[in-house]
Amino acid sequence: MLILYQATSQSVVLNRYGRFKEIALRIADQKIQVMRTTAYASLPASGTFTDPLLSSIPQGAGTITVSDENARLKRVSVLVKWKSPQGSGTQQVQLDTFIAQGGLGQ
Repeated sequence: MLILYQATSQSVVLNRYGRFKEIALRIADQKIQVMRTTAYASLPASGTFTDPLLSSIPQGAGTITVSDENARLKRVSVLVKWKSPQGSGTQQVQLDTFIAQGGLGQ
């Protein structure tokens, strides 16, 4: 009985982790897509961002980093962090892209 309980509780934790990771990836992907369609000159400065889905993950937080690669190319990194379901630290996903002057929709 104890083994069954341990297996079930571990399965619940893994399911929660998978769900939180999927939500975090969805948030990061949506932010990357928005950034790709933003005019080059209008790209925001680095900092935090909000998204309604961040409240779906424990202590969810999003940050964006925009850095110049050269005069016509920027790197955009989107990072989403959340508290681990077992309280053993934080988890995160990060997506990166390059945005060129005169790129998509410009």
